[in-house]
Amino acid sequence: MRPSTKNEKHEFALFFPAMPQKPESLVVTDPVFIHRIAHILRLNVNDSIILFDRTINGIAQIVTIQKKLIELSFNSIKKNLSLVPNITIGLPLLKRDSFEQALYAATELGANEIQLLITEKSQRIFTQKEMIRAQNIVHAAAEQSKNFAFPILHEPISLPIFCQRVESDCVPIFFDPHGEPIAKVVNNFSMKDSKAYTLLVGPEGDLSSQEKELLRDHTYRFVQLTPTILRSYQALTIGLGIFRSFL
Repeated sequence: MRPSTKNEKHEFALFFPAMPQKPESLVVTDPVFIHRIAHILRLNVNDSIILFDRTINGIAQIVTIQKKLIELSFNSIKKNLSLVPNITIGLPLLKRDSFEQALYAATELGANEIQLLITEKSQRIFTQKEMIRAQNIVHAAAEQSKNFAFPILHEPISLPIFCQRVESDCVPIFFDPHGEPIAKVVNNFSMKDSKAYTLLVGPEGDLSSQEKELLRDHTYRFVQLTPTILRSYQALTIGLGIFRSFL
């Protein structure tokens, strides 16, 4: 184990949508970015920071900090590597706190895509303002976890449409307390050999019996995570964590 030193600084990462394509200097005048660098992270001249968008990331050194601009110099820029196999999360429109925890966990644990879902028990309209907030949560989770190839977040669609879009070479999984034990599923050789997975959790109060029949018609495997009943965001966290770690 490498010994720690008192002078060693944490390497921060910030989502930056206007990343340059080649190593070069960069002058930023965005007041929100400047505030984060100077007053929240409290970085100084010569400190380094990772900047990234969904495609590339780079290590930048702070050259100048002024009230209305920050100048940075990139040491290198490289492409982000998406985790494999590809994992898509089907996430119903949960209550706000649970929904945001699920978004954060899905990003931290390496989902490639998050498809928001409207189910029979959905009780709220998802506005464009909420979509922007959801994107910001994904960015914050990517910064914390350094998952630079963070998941693509898709606008809500109905569960039947979602089922129709599952590709033939994708393994669809629904986390259900009455399904087959997850140890049996992940130890199946054909499961480990697949290139893509769809992991679906139910909403508060679960899916309806008709919706579960729909999943069976589309060859979803029903998988039990624990012998107890989990909340939706807990099922997502445990299920995605197991699949991502094991595969």
